Amino acid sequence: DGCRGRILQGGADAVRAVRGEVEVIVDCARRSGDAKVESGPGQVVYWLPMTEANMQEACRSYLKEYGPGLLEALQSGKVIAVHCQEGVHRSVEFAKQLQALAAQDFAAPRKLESLEEDGPEDEPEDDAKPET
Repeated sequence: DGCRGRILQGGADAVRAVRGEVEVIVDCARRSGDAKVESGPGQVVYWLPMTEANMQEACRSYLKEYGPGLLEALQSGKVIAVHCQEGVHRSVEFAKQLQALAAQDFAAPRKLESLEEDGPEDEPEDDAKPET
């Protein structure tokens, strides 16, 4: 019956401004180390290290492993914030791939919201609306 959640994408500073409203965080800021998931009170953080050089393949691999949980979060109406340090490369790639996976899974175009340094009130990049 469609997706009720939202995907927000931006740099570390922009996501920090909305952290209290977000139930799921995907952190692509680290360039090395092991992927892990940490659960805290009211929030889950996915630590997914990648570099600009390997980001497309890393995103595909991470979505194979963590995609079902992220799609479940979207289905249940949760807000997912995807960020890297500057919000320009790694988080954009992950958010686009997650958006495409959600659109395929929910059979409707998804809306991806971009957070700029000013915070969540910025306009979304894409005005796509679900088909009726």
